[in-house]
Amino acid sequence: MVMRSNWDWDRIGLWSREVGYLNAFLNGLSRNGLIDTALEVFKKFLHEGVELNVVTWTSMIHSCVQNGKDMEALELFREMQAHGVEPNAITIPSLIPTCGHISALKHGKQTYCISLRKGIFDDVYVSSALIDMYAKCGRIQLSRLCFDKMLDPNLVSWNAVMKGYAMHGKAKETIEMFRIIQESGMEPDEIFYTCVLYACAQNGLTEEGRQYFNSLSKEHAIETKTEHYACMVIPLSRAGKLEEAYSLIKEMPLEPDACTWRALLSFCRVHHNLSLGEIAAEKLFLLEPDNPGNYILLSNIYASKGMWDEVDRIRDVMKSKDLRKNPGYSWIEIGNKVHTLAAGDKTHPQMQEILEKSKKLSVEMKKCVHLPKTGLVLHDVEEQEKEQILCGHSEKLAVVLGLLNTSSGQPLQVI
Repeated sequence: MVMRSNWDWDRIGLWSREVGYLNAFLNGLSRNGLIDTALEVFKKFLHEGVELNVVTWTSMIHSCVQNGKDMEALELFREMQAHGVEPNAITIPSLIPTCGHISALKHGKQTYCISLRKGIFDDVYVSSALIDMYAKCGRIQLSRLCFDKMLDPNLVSWNAVMKGYAMHGKAKETIEMFRIIQESGMEPDEIFYTCVLYACAQNGLTEEGRQYFNSLSKEHAIETKTEHYACMVIPLSRAGKLEEAYSLIKEMPLEPDACTWRALLSFCRVHHNLSLGEIAAEKLFLLEPDNPGNYILLSNIYASKGMWDEVDRIRDVMKSKDLRKNPGYSWIEIGNKVHTLAAGDKTHPQMQEILEKSKKLSVEMKKCVHLPKTGLVLHDVEEQEKEQILCGHSEKLAVVLGLLNTSSGQPLQVI
């Protein structure tokens, strides 16, 4: 499907001013990955005064969330309310996930308050979305509280709270929830197993994870999928059992995916295992030839061993493919605004203050003998430059921004 940037608005307007046709048209654009085009068309008709209904607004918000445009989704929700369009039981669970993606806790709570006012807070999808949002915003206790207040939680709700516990590395709670599910007579599905395996992987519970992994097909006749194997590769690799992890991958009855190979490659970097790292990287180059992260991981293994010629070779390969390392992004909510910080970005209006404050903090940390771990900077540069690189991480920029704009004692949360 090819879309033109120079739209024939008159011809489009003949049929799409009927809101039903417009909704279908916008939905079709979004489903084909043309979210920017969909937003362009949407804003064009909004500007021309076409009366858009709640279905139109909700569809665009949902499309933005599905395509990683979380800030745009929040802005659309604000505009929707400004235009006097009331959200419904579909709008709310469509928006709440975006609050979790960017740790917009206040916005998430405000959205929930709207659901209370609208009388749709008992909707199972609203509650499930809220459970997921609180977990992603670091409020796992509130996540569980929402779950406990549900009158009739479904599989989606159980999955949401288990995913929250697993995400926070709470293996004990995840396993306990899994036990409750089994005792209740509810048949656990593949997602439940993914959650419990991931929790075990996060906590290095290799043997416990192995037991759950083995019971997948034996006790519940659930098809073992690549994500289940990946959850076994992680704890084995983390424990330094890279050869065992590699053997497990080779024994897989299905083709290992990029996630599985990347798990192995990531820990090859941690344990400086060059031989297996090269094997995993070669597999990833075939599966994801345009993913710069895979090249960076292999380059870091070479750098950790001082193999700068190989590092240069990888950089040349990336340059020939026009691949660039994606910058790290961090979000912090201050007041009613969500700030986005990117590694190395200078566009934030307070960036000069952030850099000055960061330098002062570095001096204070050194006085307290908290020295920067420059060994983590895998570049062939001077020590001073390595320190500057460490100070430019998006997480640190976000923390300093929070320190500049909040009162003493106020918690800072960075995603």
